[in-house]
Amino acid sequence: MKHDGGLPQLRIMIDFARINAAALGCFESLLCEWLPGGKRRGGEFICGDLAGNAGGSLSVNIRTGLWADFSGDARGGDPISLLAAIRNCSQAEAARELDSRLSAGGIQERRAPVAGPDGRPADAGDWQAEPFAPKGTPAPVPWHPGFGGAPSASWTYRTATGEIIGLVCRYNTETGKEIIPFAWCKNAKTGETRWKFKSFAKPRPLYRLDVLAANPDAGVILVEGEKTADAAQRMLGDSVVVTTWPGGSKAVTQTDWTPLEGRRVIIWPDNDQPGRDAADCVKRTHGQSFIVTPPPGKPVGWDLADAETEGWTGEMIRAHVKACKQKHHENQTKPETPKAATEETQAQGAAKVSQGGGDNARADGGAGEGKTEFRDSDSNGGGNRATELQGRGSSSLGITSDSTLHNQDYVPNDDTPPPCDAEGDLHVERAPEPEPDHIPPDESTEKPAATIGGVELPFRILGHNQGTFFYLPRGSKQIVELSASEHKHLQLLQLAPDAWWNQIFASKDGPDWKAAANMLVQQSYDAGVFTPKRLRGRGAWLDGENIVLHVGDRLFVNGVPVAMSEFESRFIYEQGQPLEHSDAIPLPMPEAARLAELCDLLPWRHSIHGMLLTGWCVVAPICGVLAWRPHVWISGPSGSGKTWVVTNIVDPLVGKTALQVQSATTEAGIRQALRSDALPVVFDEAESEDKTGQGRMQRILELARQASSETGAGIIKGTAGGRAMEFSVRSCFVFASIGIAAVQRADTSRITPLELSKRNGEAGAKAFADIKALWAETVGKPGFADGLRARALANARTIRANSKTLARAVAAKLGDQRIGDQLGALLAGAFAVTTEQQFTDEQAARRVDNLDWSPFLPDATDTDEVQALNVLMDSHIRVDDGRGSYTASVGELISQSQADVVDTVKDAAKATLLRHGIKVEDDWLTVSNSHHSLRRVFADTPWAGKWKDQLARVKGAEGCQSVRFGKSVHRAVRIPLE
Repeated sequence: MKHDGGLPQLRIMIDFARINAAALGCFESLLCEWLPGGKRRGGEFICGDLAGNAGGSLSVNIRTGLWADFSGDARGGDPISLLAAIRNCSQAEAARELDSRLSAGGIQERRAPVAGPDGRPADAGDWQAEPFAPKGTPAPVPWHPGFGGAPSASWTYRTATGEIIGLVCRYNTETGKEIIPFAWCKNAKTGETRWKFKSFAKPRPLYRLDVLAANPDAGVILVEGEKTADAAQRMLGDSVVVTTWPGGSKAVTQTDWTPLEGRRVIIWPDNDQPGRDAADCVKRTHGQSFIVTPPPGKPVGWDLADAETEGWTGEMIRAHVKACKQKHHENQTKPETPKAATEETQAQGAAKVSQGGGDNARADGGAGEGKTEFRDSDSNGGGNRATELQGRGSSSLGITSDSTLHNQDYVPNDDTPPPCDAEGDLHVERAPEPEPDHIPPDESTEKPAATIGGVELPFRILGHNQGTFFYLPRGSKQIVELSASEHKHLQLLQLAPDAWWNQIFASKDGPDWKAAANMLVQQSYDAGVFTPKRLRGRGAWLDGENIVLHVGDRLFVNGVPVAMSEFESRFIYEQGQPLEHSDAIPLPMPEAARLAELCDLLPWRHSIHGMLLTGWCVVAPICGVLAWRPHVWISGPSGSGKTWVVTNIVDPLVGKTALQVQSATTEAGIRQALRSDALPVVFDEAESEDKTGQGRMQRILELARQASSETGAGIIKGTAGGRAMEFSVRSCFVFASIGIAAVQRADTSRITPLELSKRNGEAGAKAFADIKALWAETVGKPGFADGLRARALANARTIRANSKTLARAVAAKLGDQRIGDQLGALLAGAFAVTTEQQFTDEQAARRVDNLDWSPFLPDATDTDEVQALNVLMDSHIRVDDGRGSYTASVGELISQSQADVVDTVKDAAKATLLRHGIKVEDDWLTVSNSHHSLRRVFADTPWAGKWKDQLARVKGAEGCQSVRFGKSVHRAVRIPLE
């Protein structure tokens, strides 16, 4: 079998002995799953039949694997033969299932060498990109099995006359993103043509050549990257054409720039040195261009796609370009000023500016470079301030800000451009993982003005976002959000008392509220876009080198109480309802270590679960400090002690600061209760028994997923007033229920299951008595929980550092970085009760190697695509073979269609599958993307309406454009039956 990319055929080698040995190591748990009606009797597992019904006819030796069904003649000598009999499949298929389930390593895949048409090995270098695809060519389908199938985004390049040149495709992976071109290619030896993942023919084309050709008189803006080009085009509309080139900054010299000859071109580079270098290279090629300098203070790499996210408009882009051109003209025409004189002038100008209130007002001389000072010709130096406001811009009132546009030079930085291959082909871009609560430099340092005409503002002007304006009154110390229309009398009294407004905006009828509103709105625009990521509510936080504990009405910075108004920070600490806080002394190590002893005594299914619960209880109260916030789910059968664990261990240790919820709680309720707080969430009775409950629980799990890491992404929700509100959740969640609702890969890698088992009889009663006795000496002892939280806070930096080091060690052990992040944070908390040491990589690796990781070993059956395929295989449909009708699973019918049985049975199986959008041909299973029968199969599953996306990720799967299922034609996914 070959994929489109020319992969050779696979040969599967099965080590039956190895797989059987692995199955015997956990045979009893497998038997409980395969034969749910059975039970253990001594060294035997007894069941009624192979269907798993209760009874005694089927006997299995748990130690050796020998089994026999005495109701018939079925018997065997190992786990594989038993599973084959239960599944009614071949032993090879049963072996594959067991190997995948147990990660036994008993399946070896070997690729046979691929030969070309002449019998010799094919040469990838024989394929060359063509200038464009001829008309009538099939549409490109950039399916990449190595990167998860379909791209997350793609951009089509066309010739000036509209022919498709190819695509630039983005694939999201767990390690970042992959940017790969997809071109129409021809094999120089065979003459064969097809779409392939290959760079465009050189010289490479510009993006939107057809639009450039259709608008010969339009101005052109050149940016770096297709995503940025689309964003800029949306903001600017059709008045200009925004274009780019493929391959990034290193591929500038590989591009055909002739379509820009004779046109006015504005080059807006990325805010980094490679972007500037690329812009200079283009300008040398195209002399009629002007290079824009991005606004000052923007982070490295900032571009117009980021500007769109920040709320920029086309007018703001035009205004910035105009300011840059004006500045460039001034620099070209003004006489050179001696350096000493310039420094003296700047010093004099800086001395004239009021700093006010500790806020960092900008130190410009006079109106400042690039700033226009508007004056009222009728004021004659007199009149009231309200009249001045109506007649001129706010800068004349002495309100300083850092919003002036400058055309300053780029500053070289240490950023290294992404790698290219030897030919300058498109490189792989990987998105870096930002530090927690990363704020771009302009938002981190920029503070609003503190005075108006020498009068101190009793509030801070924080900025704007999507038509909402943000203020922080010094009285309430809570954010006030106002729309433009809400800047009225009563609403503005939230910011300052009536007397203050009358002092600044006096008129004959009292304060001029319209003038006040004008000032506030304009100054909010000057302050820039405000992001909720700057808000910090209650909880523990890392602020530079400081550990800050926000208890609602005050802060503790490195253990020292500080008033919120006195702590200088790039973040905004908003006042909230006071939390209970004690000045407890951190627990000493020997006493703290007893928590681990207590958690280990609980009846866990796997011993490591006790350690992980210890870790969660330690890190959850300091969740705002962590780079990764882990979640856990405590489960177990009725009577196993879940509620006791939550009530008597989890609740006391996280304290009354945690958000306690259960059963019918919604995602919106949790989100709105947390707001900007970094507090633990304890969710007891997290059951989802019906469809409504499942949907509600899934939304809560999505919220927990977002809370895990600081990736810069928030949750955006609409409001009844038509506004968009962004939320950034920074909580550690613990769920407790009989079953676990987290089944999708995105959930299971962020939520660690901790499973309790049930102990019965005298042994169980004695074990529980021992647990309660130790609990009374630890968590039940007054002051223990407060001391443990104090210990976690005192060691927060070490815990944070160890979580990263341990994450690397776990990822190396298990082969999954996200699992590493999750378990690394839990281990850092667990080790914090027995040591205060910051681990090296070697020390972390040794500690990880000493643990039993069997519950977390990779399992291919845990992936979403395999689970979706299993749903399809296990679904039952009605069959009519001419002799009668019966119900069979899809998996059974597929086996019948391939088995050596009478033709009527085989034909009936194939016809039935075909009527349900499933086709079996040769060694392939083809599944429709949209068949109505399959909609019913996947209804009420996580893959409803999108099963095609998951099935396409199955190993070896291929997309098909048109497949006939009976009388209808559908797009489909082909999956190799092997």
